[in-house]
Amino acid sequence: MGDHAHINPNKPTRNRLGRWDNKAWLSDPICTKCNQTKSLSEFAHYNTLRRDGKIHSRWSHICKPCIKLQGAEYRKAHPGALAEWQRRPGNEKKTANYHRKYRRKLRMAILHHYGGNPPHCTCCGEDEITFLTIDHINNDGAEKRRLHLNDMGIFKDLIQRGFPPEVTVLCYNCNMGRQWNDGICPHKSEQNDA
Repeated sequence: MGDHAHINPNKPTRNRLGRWDNKAWLSDPICTKCNQTKSLSEFAHYNTLRRDGKIHSRWSHICKPCIKLQGAEYRKAHPGALAEWQRRPGNEKKTANYHRKYRRKLRMAILHHYGGNPPHCTCCGEDEITFLTIDHINNDGAEKRRLHLNDMGIFKDLIQRGFPPEVTVLCYNCNMGRQWNDGICPHKSEQNDA
């Protein structure tokens, strides 16, 4: 058997330049933290911009659940470290940009699920993303905002509960029209009158 019998041939190895060799790993990915073989979708994929302007595509060799666990362990061992980092001069913009992108990502997931692809108003068909809003069918949006503090909390809650049928996508005009017209969009009342 020799000295190398314990080495997994599919585990990522470093090449002569010290970079990870992904060819064998991509066909049978193994997490370097928990040593379990998992599907490729369970690993994070990164595109980074090199100094020479080329985009470098790479996979994390630690699975997403292990990354999440590692982060939780760090936060438990270092309480307040993240808040301290966010308060440092220069990091306010980074934090704000991260939250803006994350909020946009959650909002787009909600819009695509409830408003179709491409997202559009379910009443009048308006498809300009900036005009689209999330409408609570049971008119309990204010209560939900108090419960979750903001729209990002509402978005995360909807996604975690598997997109329940309690909201719909409306443009701002239809949403306000419902509010001022006893829960019926003016487009609908015009169709009923005709």
